[in-house]
Amino acid sequence: MCDAILCADAGLRHIIFLKCFELEGFRALLFLIVVRPKFHFFGGRSVRIEYTTTFDCGADELWPFLTEPDLQKRWMKGLLDNELTSEGEVGVGSTFRMSIKEGKQVGVYEGKFVGYDKPRLIDIEMSGGCFEGRMRIIYNLTEAKGETRLDYLCDAEMTRAGVFMKLMMPICKIFVKQQLKGFMKTLHRLVEEQKQLAAA
Repeated sequence: MCDAILCADAGLRHIIFLKCFELEGFRALLFLIVVRPKFHFFGGRSVRIEYTTTFDCGADELWPFLTEPDLQKRWMKGLLDNELTSEGEVGVGSTFRMSIKEGKQVGVYEGKFVGYDKPRLIDIEMSGGCFEGRMRIIYNLTEAKGETRLDYLCDAEMTRAGVFMKLMMPICKIFVKQQLKGFMKTLHRLVEEQKQLAAA
């Protein structure tokens, strides 16, 4: 790993920034020329991800994959653990602790359900992780004619992001959305396999 600011004027109006990093086993060199950087993207250190997909199943069939930890781990790559930290049935106000592998480290998040309407809505807030981030994640399920549309929304903010991470936020959004597409592709496959087993 190496970082270097090759050139910067006194007012930080122009920066030439060199970054060498490793992503999923591939080494890459990033050369940035920044003109009048404001260091913000959706509020400085935050990013919004939206995604919509349709599953060939009812909402009741999709719901367990979104709420049961053992099933979540099958499509959420990097999820190590997800446990309730409050008593009683899951509902608005319930809390949980989630452990996620983030690179070579494990990020631990404390979460709370701020919206819960089975099998239509999951609305959670999470904070923690390796970058001390905050997230608001919403799964909205709409069933029609035997299919279920899933509308996913994630607002995430890194509260401990340095200058380089702020500059990288637009690129991070691309990578995160690609990862989400991979998650959803796996989820589609698991739902289809579940349907085939139920029909056998």
